[in-house]
Amino acid sequence: MFTAQLRKVGNSWVVTVPREELDALGIPDGATVTVEVREARVIVEPVLPADLREASAWALEKGRRGLEYLA
Repeated sequence: MFTAQLRKVGNSWVVTVPREELDALGIPDGATVTVEVREARVIVEPVLPADLREASAWALEKGRRGLEYLA
């Protein structure tokens, strides 16, 4: 966790995330993220590229029987 200040840029508000925090999470510069504002929390999560999302869905479906057996 870190502490940051909000800054106004045009009609938007900006929070700067330190490089060390992004590196620790494995989020690269320029990554697309989702931002969810809920009550008193802001949740930021990386978005999987469409091709990776499709590949992981395919792999999960292909291996579903084996995963169910292991569960």
